[in-house]
Amino acid sequence: MNYTEYHELIQKEDMLDEYINKNIPFRNIQLNKREEIVLTSAETTYVASGTIGQLHPIKENFIFDLSTSGNFIMLLTSEDYIHSKAYKIMAIEDAQLNIFNTSNLLDFLDSNQFLSDFLYEQLKKETAILESIINLAVGSSRDKVLFTLQLIAAKCGVIDSKNPNWAELPKWVRIKLLAKMSNSSISMTSQSVKQLADEGLLSNSTLESNWRLNVGM
Repeated sequence: MNYTEYHELIQKEDMLDEYINKNIPFRNIQLNKREEIVLTSAETTYVASGTIGQLHPIKENFIFDLSTSGNFIMLLTSEDYIHSKAYKIMAIEDAQLNIFNTSNLLDFLDSNQFLSDFLYEQLKKETAILESIINLAVGSSRDKVLFTLQLIAAKCGVIDSKNPNWAELPKWVRIKLLAKMSNSSISMTSQSVKQLADEGLLSNSTLESNWRLNVGM
């Protein structure tokens, strides 16, 4: 078993998450839907339940990352163009957070020989975030909205067992929030959603409580 296979096994079984939460002190915070909080680079957040959006430090109306239950949020650097010495997060839905002291967390992982596994996962996430920001900086509003919906489906969607080409999206997926996540205006997002529905890529009938995305095309 090589390192990548070993790391993926640890992540699949949630072994490292459980180990951290059982052995390192943290403070627990509950955020209600749409509630925001500012944390510093000295604090690492674990999403115990719910879904959290991370707001861009310069363009605060832009939610540039989405973290679901079982994910960590931390600043790997404080000098790059994306991150500052503090970060603001918003609860997309009601959420429970465990807040760790970053230095204590990293020291503990290092002493128990799990630091490389943890940082490897954070670097993968950081790379994915950078790629998403690049995709959302260019292209048409339609393409940005579709890209965002695909990201949501990958992280939070539920595949329809009767029709695996379709994924059911969370109830919180609506125009206003989608505009913030796709770095687009509300009017352009609304037009893009209608276009995607006309193309058969999105089902957002008012008769349905959840939107559905065609992931098979």
